[in-house]
Amino acid sequence: MLTGQQIEILDSTLREGEQTPGVSFTVGQKIALAKRLDTFGVD
Repeated sequence: MLTGQQIEILDSTLREGEQTPGVSFTVGQKIALAKRLDTFGVD
């Protein structure tokens, strides 16, 4: 159990994930992913 500790998550999916050959997110997918990350508290 983590009490009084903070975990920092850096997610670069929207920026670097789309640079992977063959990967292309639609606008809707980008918005959905950003909303999901926000729900988890990822900045």
